[in-house]
Amino acid sequence: MGFIRGGLLILAIVLISISLLAGNIFWTMSSSLEYNKVESELVSISENIFNEQLNIDGYIEQLRPQIESFCQMQNSEYTFNYGDQTITLSCDTVLNEPENIAEESVKNLIQTYYYKEYNCNFWNCFSDEVPLFLISQKAHDYWKSKFIFTLTASAILTGVIFLLVKKKTNFPIIIGAVVILSAIPISKISNLASSSIKSLVNLEDYLVRIILIFFSDSQKIFLTMLVIGILILVIGIILKIIKTSFRIMNVFSKFKRKDKGTNKPARQETIKTTPKQTKNTKTK
Repeated sequence: MGFIRGGLLILAIVLISISLLAGNIFWTMSSSLEYNKVESELVSISENIFNEQLNIDGYIEQLRPQIESFCQMQNSEYTFNYGDQTITLSCDTVLNEPENIAEESVKNLIQTYYYKEYNCNFWNCFSDEVPLFLISQKAHDYWKSKFIFTLTASAILTGVIFLLVKKKTNFPIIIGAVVILSAIPISKISNLASSSIKSLVNLEDYLVRIILIFFSDSQKIFLTMLVIGILILVIGIILKIIKTSFRIMNVFSKFKRKDKGTNKPARQETIKTTPKQTKNTKTK
């Protein structure tokens, strides 16, 4: 029975390690694909994505006289169609910050592509075009659902480990160690993905940078999981120390009881002596 229990415990620990590692990856990807993070990352590489692939700067330059003329007529926004996308520019930017027109138009496109409705399953959305659905809300929701699934699986496995561990004080130590070990690969995942992509696939530099957006939050997730693991581990160590302290106190108390038993004074038996009666002999 003990052998079976030990084998099941090892299996549960292996499974929760895999589940936590996968969960950390899914959490990293869903967190990295939040809109504000995607926008800040994409704007920095917008020249490559939108100019080389979509040539938006050239198109705006052609429209600039028309845009400026429209905005000078006390209008607040200028809207135009670019391909199948609608872009809105603030007239305040057009008249006062013309150098930011391209950036604002890029942000418009990023927002449009991010929230676009893709009528396909996630793995069926790949095409020969720039796969912008990979950094869309659809992708964010997909990886988030995978993270929730692995989180649920990890919670179930945690309960199984608690039932299988014979000494319950070992439970937080085991879980804390597993959490810490599962977090370590996340700290290196961005560098590993970059080197793997460059060595296995011949992609343009800006496409590599787009793929690395998936892991932009990797250090944040690593530190979060590391802190959680350390806290659980410390709790386990404290419980171990408390339990050991109680054992030591019990041993000392047993010794004290024994010492009291051996140092008791021996029971003295009182012997009653009757005084000898002296017979008064009458002298004749």
